[in-house]
Amino acid sequence: MRRTALTALPLSALIACGGKETNFSNTDDGNNVGTGTTELVFTPDPIVIEIPDTESQPFTPGVSYSTPFSIANSGDAALNLYNVDLADSASGVLDMQEVENKTVPVGGNREYVVVAALQDRTQVEGLLRVKANAEGWQDARVRVIACLQGECDLSEDDDGGGTGDDGGTGGDGGGTGAEDSGDASDSGS
Repeated sequence: MRRTALTALPLSALIACGGKETNFSNTDDGNNVGTGTTELVFTPDPIVIEIPDTESQPFTPGVSYSTPFSIANSGDAALNLYNVDLADSASGVLDMQEVENKTVPVGGNREYVVVAALQDRTQVEGLLRVKANAEGWQDARVRVIACLQGECDLSEDDDGGGTGDDGGTGGDGGGTGAEDSGDASDSGS
């Protein structure tokens, strides 16, 4: 028979982690990637998902269609993608799997997918959020528009936002979201 003995630890040993000697910092210096500059190239901008509505393929509410987008690094230092997700999923019409902590090497490219399932013939607009270590992309937004083919209005709203800002992350990770094309190595990222 095996016996286990429990040793009582003094309370001070249990709270030793709460000392003032921690090395945490309140500064945001997550943009250190060594020497060189990163340059993020995002295509297309805006992302447009055109839903077919023809005689041979009529519009069907709730059917999903997708469009890829690409993030490339044309700089001379590694590009860190801290977060790529939907800041506004247009009340759940848009979906993608959240991407966190990926590295795009110099000259590399990553491709992801946004999915839309229109419930009616009304155009919707959401926002994709990109957080990266490239100039102008620390917390940037890219418009995502889902519309019937040939009926897309690409003019920007006066308020600069999408429709139905729900703060959602864009989905449940159920497989209809982002796909990593594998063009950039995932080792260590």
